[in-house]
Parts: sequence; structure tokens; C-alpha cells
Amino acid sequence: MNKKTTNTLTPKRKKENAPAGDEQFSLSILEQVAETVVVVDRKGTVVRASKTARELCGKNPLQQPFESLFTLSVNPSGDEPPGSGEASGFGPYFARALRGEPVRGMEMTVELADGRVRTMVFNATPLKGNGTRASGCIISLEDVTERKLLEEEHLKTQKLESIGILAGGIAHDFNNLLTGIIGNIGLAKARIGDPANAKSLLDKAEAACARAAELTQRLITFAKGSVPAMRTVYINELLTDSVQFWLSGSNVVCRFDLADDLRPVNIDEGQVRQVVQNIVVNAREAMPGGGRIEVTARNARVSAKAGLPVEDGHYVRVTFKDTGPGIDRTTLLRIFDPYYSTKERGMQRGMGLGLSVCHSIIKKHGGHIMAESRPGSGAVFSFYLPASDGKPEKKRAPKILVMDDEELILDLAEAILDKIGFRFAGARSGEEAIELYKEARNAGESFDAVVLDLTVPGGMGGLPALRALLSIDPEIKAVVSSGYLDDVVLTNSRRYGFIAAIPKPYKPDDLIKVITDVVGRGAVFH
Repeated sequence: MNKKTTNTLTPKRKKENAPAGDEQFSLSILEQVAETVVVVDRKGTVVRASKTARELCGKNPLQQPFESLFTLSVNPSGDEPPGSGEASGFGPYFARALRGEPVRGMEMTVELADGRVRTMVFNATPLKGNGTRASGCIISLEDVTERKLLEEEHLKTQKLESIGILAGGIAHDFNNLLTGIIGNIGLAKARIGDPANAKSLLDKAEAACARAAELTQRLITFAKGSVPAMRTVYINELLTDSVQFWLSGSNVVCRFDLADDLRPVNIDEGQVRQVVQNIVVNAREAMPGGGRIEVTARNARVSAKAGLPVEDGHYVRVTFKDTGPGIDRTTLLRIFDPYYSTKERGMQRGMGLGLSVCHSIIKKHGGHIMAESRPGSGAVFSFYLPASDGKPEKKRAPKILVMDDEELILDLAEAILDKIGFRFAGARSGEEAIELYKEARNAGESFDAVVLDLTVPGGMGGLPALRALLSIDPEIKAVVSSGYLDDVVLTNSRRYGFIAAIPKPYKPDDLIKVITDVVGRGAVFH
């Protein structure tokens, strides 16, 4: 029978009919899809095009070079071809696709045939040929112009809101400070006949001025970042010292998991300590009833696929995970905005710039900081710092000269400074302090700071000693100390050449704070 003969195609007829069927099927799909899709051969010539593609180009794209359909008006951003500083046209991306490397999410600006300029997302997928080489590629273009405009408008609105919050926060804090300054000066003027009372009021006004200066410095750091004093260091010690210091006396415990093989980093230690301080203090305040912080540090290789706004390369990633109540999504999205805070603002509750300054510092170091959380699950803060190929500098422990006529005070100061890793030298009089300072300077081992007792019975006290020391070293960092709390030199130390004061009696933490502030190193009291 003929039935078998009628329904059987010869091999030749199969070969002739199959492509036509496949082609018709492919064309049917291209006519139905709403996306802009074209198929190009190895030369970049368009061999298939969707209806949307033909409408977008305003011409029949078939048998034309794909690049001729558009004018590339802005170089692509983001994932540029390896070895290419500035990509020109679509050619480099064809080459990648033909090598079997799919291209995804390339955003570029193109000019259409009718003159419109649109933002497109370009994707290219290789088509497998009969051999090992790709026979061409499928290209899709997504017009994201409207979406980008909406994103830009949303970002602009967010920036304006942030500026409004920042301006309101600055006005709030400065008004508080100005109230303290103006109010105390006014009272002092009214009590000019009572010098002791007036002086106390002027001291309060002066303290408010100092807080205003602190706020100004924070604003400068936030706005453009103070210039980091970079050193190549290993960060492990900085982390353990800083975290332990800021958790000291609290009921929050810390567990460290720091890799032994961490790469060195090139950082301003003081600024990075400030970042650690803000994160740890925020976590501590979020857990008033106690809790735990886990600090982890690891080497990390960051590539473009990670989606972080940093250059590809090696980094050190530091993570702080707490067991606090967590942070809601709304707060999390704005946590690095200036003055956006769930805490009460004011002079006694911080300046509202802590995490914003952290963001500025880490960015200035070429790194990135981020936060993750959800209510009830604690918070995780992580920052990335670029690893350094340099050799870490050998640390020199700061050296402090303390002058006091009481041996008991010298012994106490030595014990305190020794516990925070500082070197100590003691003097019983101003004359002895001057000689020790000269000897250290001549030996190339200058003191990082001096603490001078104001009154030495039968010997040179702190004020004449400082005058002599300033003639030797105009950059000397001197702290005045005294048990006479109403002495004008103690209460107005800067006017007399000192940069800080510490009244007696003082606790170990008082001396540590003053000395570490003066030296500029966030050492800790173990």
C-alpha cells in the first residue's frame, strides 16, 4: 500500500522542509514577543528582528550591520570588556558573545534613527553553531529610559529630604549650644560683681563653645572627610582594643573571630577607630539589658558580580553582629543619612552624625560600609577596606613624660600608662622634666605628650616648665594637672599653652581619655 509511501518523506525532502519549518516557527515567535530582539551572524549583520525592533529602529533592520541601527552617544558604564578602558559601540560585546561569553545588563545611551536618545540595557547570548564556534548571537535591548528618570527623581527627592533633615538637625543642636553660650554669658554679665560666680558661668559658656567646635568638625568630616593620615597596619589589634574599650563596664560581651592571615590595610587608625566606636556604641545602647556582639574579620576578593560600589580587588571585610532588637526596614534604608536617628537628639545624646561620618570615613578609604537587619534578629554592620601590598609599619608605643612632686602619683601614672601600652618617664620637678625632654629629643625619641603638675613646692611648677619646653619644641603637647580646682591655669588651660587639663584626684579612665585624646591614638585600658 500506498499509505506508507504517501506519508514517508525522503531524506532529501526532510532536509529541504525542516529549515523552512524552523524558520517559520522562529519568525512567528519574533513577531509575537514584545521585547526588542534581533539575531545577528558572526559579522554582526542582522538576520532576524522582532516587530518591536523594526519599529524602534524606524527602518528595516534585516541584512544591515546591527551597529548601524543606532548611534552610541555615551560610552557604556559598568561591565566593560576586559582590557578595554572605554568601549566604543557594540563591537566589543559581540566579540565576547562570539567567544561564548554571555553579556548581561550592559547599560548604555543610544540615539535612535528618529533622533530620540534612549537608555538601553543590552544583553547578548551566543548561538551555538555546528562546530565549536558560535554562529552568531541573540541580542535583546530593554528601554529603561522612563525607569531611570523615575529613579533619578526619587533619588533627588530623597536627597532633598536628607538635606532638610540635616539642616534641621544642625539648627537644633546649634540652637541648644547657642542657648548655653548666650545664656551663661548674660548671667555672667549680670553677676560681674561676684567674680567667682561669673567665672563659673563663663566656664560653662566656654564648654558649650568647645561642643560647637566639635559639631563643626563632625560636619566637616561628614561633608568632605578630613584628610586621612594613612599607615599600613594589621587591623586585628585595632579591632580588639577598640571593641573591648567601648564595651568596658557594660553587660555586653564580645566574641572575636579574626582570621590569622588577614592582609594589611592602609588606613588612618584614628578614623577607623571612630568607625568601630560608633558601631559598637550603637550596638551597646541597643542592648541595655545585656547581649552579645560577634566581630569577624576575613580577607575578601571583591569582583563586579558582588554588586558593591568599590573597585575590583582584595579587601579586608569586618563584620559586627549583635543580638539586639534589630532595625526595621524603613530605618535601615536611611541609617547612614545625617541626623536620621531613632534616638533622642541633643548635646547629651550625640550629634546625629555618627553613622554618616562612618560612611564618609570608609568611603574616603576606598571602601564600603553597609547594614543588614530585621526586627527581632539583631543587626549586622559590615565594612570593607582595601587590602594593601605594603609592609605594615612597626608600631612605636607612644612615650609620655609625667612631672609630679608626689612619688605616689608618678607610680600610679606609670601603672596606668603601662596597661595601655604606652612608655613612661617620670620627673619630680619642672627642671628635671626639661632635662629629660632635651635628652629624649636629642636621641631622636621625643615624647608624644607631657603631663605637668601645676604646683611643685620648692621647685619649678608646670607653667614655667611649659614655657621652657615650648622654646625647645613649639609643637609640644602638654596637659596641666592640679589639685587646686579653682586655679585659673587649670580652668583656662588653653590660654596658657596647654591643650588639655586633668584635675586631681583622677581615675585611671580619666587619665587614659585625656592622654589618648591628646596623642590621637585610641588606645584602650585592658
